[in-house]
Amino acid sequence: MTPTEPRIGRTYRVRIPRDESPAKYVTGSPGRGEADLMFLQMAFVHGDGLSDDFDITLTSVGEVLAGEPAVTGVKVVDTTRVSTPLSPEVAAALGLSPGVEYVVEGVLKDARSGEPVQVLAEETLTIPASWLHE
Repeated sequence: MTPTEPRIGRTYRVRIPRDESPAKYVTGSPGRGEADLMFLQMAFVHGDGLSDDFDITLTSVGEVLAGEPAVTGVKVVDTTRVSTPLSPEVAAALGLSPGVEYVVEGVLKDARSGEPVQVLAEETLTIPASWLHE
């Protein structure tokens, strides 16, 4: 697929070529920790020969990643991780400093069984355009 073909708003199948290591897109740059971790995880799974295919809905095209044409999009994943803002009233009741916005992050669990609960979440990622397939 050429970099001019992908269109914002369309959903594509992402398939990492067998002869490519996603680890080559790890930059080590400040502020790219989550993206680097994603590429390392992809490289680990890809190296085991497991299926790497997933769907992505494009939000931006015409980008560059490691000198190659790239796209950014949203991937829907199952996760047990949750994040929710803490209201000023609850923050005050906990004795936290006023005027600060707090966020609670953690794992969602069933209160009775203690088992993790899966929820859908969006991940935004930038990948090489060559990984896209219709």
